[in-house]
Amino acid sequence: MVFSKELLDLILELLKSWQVIGVTVVLIFYFALVLYVARLYRRPRAGGFSAPRKAKKAKPKPAPAAEISVEDDDLGLDDE
Repeated sequence: MVFSKELLDLILELLKSWQVIGVTVVLIFYFALVLYVARLYRRPRAGGFSAPRKAKKAKPKPAPAAEISVEDDDLGLDDE
């Protein structure tokens, strides 16, 4: 595909225009800002070369509740 010299000159002038350069610079700053904010709010990764985490102590299991006898409830209520 052969382009004419006029078309190539027009494309070069377009790329050198202040509007294209300005939008390009603004986009570069915008992406840099977005990546900076994303790096600030990124959670720290587990693992890597950080200090090893201490193991959590296991919580003692609660003692089983004493079984309640329905026959000896001693509430003083009359069953019908």
